[in-house]
Amino acid sequence: MAQFAKRIGYWLAVGFGSGLIKPAPGTWGSLLGAFLFWALLSYSLVASIGLLVLGTLAGAMICKAGGDRLGEVDHGSIVWDEMIAMGWLLLVLTTFYAPLTWYTLLIAFGLFRFFDIVKPWPIYLVDAWHTPWGVMLDDLLAFTYAAIGFFSLMYVIS
Repeated sequence: MAQFAKRIGYWLAVGFGSGLIKPAPGTWGSLLGAFLFWALLSYSLVASIGLLVLGTLAGAMICKAGGDRLGEVDHGSIVWDEMIAMGWLLLVLTTFYAPLTWYTLLIAFGLFRFFDIVKPWPIYLVDAWHTPWGVMLDDLLAFTYAAIGFFSLMYVIS
């Protein structure tokens, strides 16, 4: 049973294989997360929140399973953190802005990837932890920056 749980954890960590796509595995994982949560948010807000809370709480364990299998705590193929952070970003945008369109989804996705790659303060400090929780938290901070950037941009252009 333990081997089965490790395999499930690994496949979740690599985003069902999206994190194994080269180049830019984080972008592919973020893209998968965006489409999965866009669909789920269209279906059920309660299910979306439940999955996000569960996915966040279990995130360090899932990322650890991926890191153990890949031999590196923050291996580039681990994209569970990007998927969950994109889900939170879309939840916040649909809750406080409006239903998502292709246009707003593209802006949110671009902002998230920008902050996840550039890692401004304090994201780079959390990323330097090199722990499973650091893997999760740096992307949750990137989601926060992306949300602030999104709302600021919408304010300026409206």
